[in-house]
Amino acid sequence: MEDLTYEKHSLRYVLPKKYIPDFEVTTKSGRKFFIEVKGYLRPEDRTKMVAVKFNNPDADIRLLFAKNQPISKGSKTTYMDWARKHGYQAAVGKIPREWLK
Repeated sequence: MEDLTYEKHSLRYVLPKKYIPDFEVTTKSGRKFFIEVKGYLRPEDRTKMVAVKFNNPDADIRLLFAKNQPISKGSKTTYMDWARKHGYQAAVGKIPREWLK
């Protein structure tokens, strides 16, 4: 008789998606980077941004948050904590001058 097991293995799959950053910035020195502006960093946005970084490791994408609030109710992790943990430069409220040099 055949051996039959239920949901023993998992198989990965990737759905092709396209990410369009909110802004592309070119500094006076010619350096280019992208800015993603977030008022609310939803769980699906966090998943997307982790995937974007993984698939585009050389892209300079920076996050600009309206407020530095917890990522979810009761969480001690703020938006800025999350950004740092995932390797993103980030700011709150306005674009830092040093980004534009």
